[in-house]
Amino acid sequence: LEDGRDGDAVLLSAQFHEAIAAIAGQSVLRDVVRSLCSRSSLVILIYARRRDTCCERHAHMALVEAIAANKPLEASDLMTSHLVDLLSAIDPSDREPPQRKLAEILKPLAAM
Repeated sequence: LEDGRDGDAVLLSAQFHEAIAAIAGQSVLRDVVRSLCSRSSLVILIYARRRDTCCERHAHMALVEAIAANKPLEASDLMTSHLVDLLSAIDPSDREPPQRKLAEILKPLAAM
C-alpha cells in the first residue's frame, strides 16, 4: 500500500483467501471465495473510505496461526471480525469519482 499499488494488494489478498480454501481441499468453497473476491475487489478499490481497507498482514497471520493450531472457533471469529472490518470501510454513497481510470483500477483484477 505504501507504493500506491492498492490493486495489487487487493489481488494478493483475494489470492490468499482462495488459497486457504484450496489448501483445505474445499474446491466448492474455493470457487465461492474466488467469485466473492472477484466481485468485492472492485467494490473495495472504488468505495473504500480508507487505504488500509484490503486485508492487513496481521489479520492474515492471525488466521493462519489459528488454522495451524487447529482452533476452528478462533479462526471463525477472526474471519468474521475481518469481514466486519472490511464492510465498515466501504462507503458506496455518492462521492467524487476516482482519480484513476477504470482500466487502471481493473488491471490487477484481470489476473484473478
